[in-house]
Amino acid sequence: MAVQVADKNEKAREKEERILDVAKKRFLHYGYRKTTVDEIAADAGIGKASIYLLFKNKEDILLQLIDSEARSLQRFLYGKIKDEPDPLRKLEMIFEEAMNYLEENPFLKRLLMRDPEIISPKLVEHILDVNDRYIDIVEVYVKQVMEGRDDLAFKPRVVAYTIYKLFESFSYYSTLGEEDEISTQEIGSFVSTLLHRGLAYEPCEAPRE
Repeated sequence: MAVQVADKNEKAREKEERILDVAKKRFLHYGYRKTTVDEIAADAGIGKASIYLLFKNKEDILLQLIDSEARSLQRFLYGKIKDEPDPLRKLEMIFEEAMNYLEENPFLKRLLMRDPEIISPKLVEHILDVNDRYIDIVEVYVKQVMEGRDDLAFKPRVVAYTIYKLFESFSYYSTLGEEDEISTQEIGSFVSTLLHRGLAYEPCEAPRE
């Protein structure tokens, strides 16, 4: 009996993942408003009624998709930084790897930029919650860098928010198609310099005679 229940739950998860996958492709290529539940069902190869057993409506599909994309980014970032002992280097890596991740994941990138073609106006607040998750991750390592540092009077949350806004700004810049487009490597180098000058401990030199 337990095996049957587990098998049933696994099939439901697989169906849910398939629905989210085809919905993401639809939203990315045709936009949220122009996509219908019927089209998602057809692309997923399942009946429309099956979708409503797992999701309340199209907005709920997008809501679950946002959560799924956010979790994927979190897992990716933690996987990249888990073996790095230096918290300042972790901050650099979070920024660099998140930029790289978004280049390979245009749907999440457009979500974070609150693209009106992708996101339902009702769910903008939920995107802000996703932003807060990213800031929470950054804040953990900002606190580690600042621990025991009397020379840093900044609030860790403010520093984490500033780093996130840099990330958001550079992500937006890359969508403008500027002729002098900045590479991810250049952005990473610039942010690394800012972090080191703003947070790295540099002991003062003794005054010269």
